[in-house]
Amino acid sequence: MKVVFSEKAEDQFRTIQAAFREISQERAAKFADEVRRAVWRLARFPRSGQEFATVRRVVLRQSHFLMLYQIANNEVRVTKLVHQKRKRDYE
Repeated sequence: MKVVFSEKAEDQFRTIQAAFREISQERAAKFADEVRRAVWRLARFPRSGQEFATVRRVVLRQSHFLMLYQIANNEVRVTKLVHQKRKRDYE
């Protein structure tokens, strides 16, 4: 299944990448790799994320972020990247 990022999710990814890059290039690379692995898994197993009301989530354990997504029209649409310690906003 095709995985696409919303404009908001793309912006969040770039912002998080920049923040990690300020810490270290290695940390930024690990985050990008973790996101790539999650996208790979969602493309093959789109219903593998935990379901909440209208969205599903994948936990990015190394970076402590959540990847929120929806399944529609034969594609997985990543809608947000949210840090686990922030208030859970699944809408």
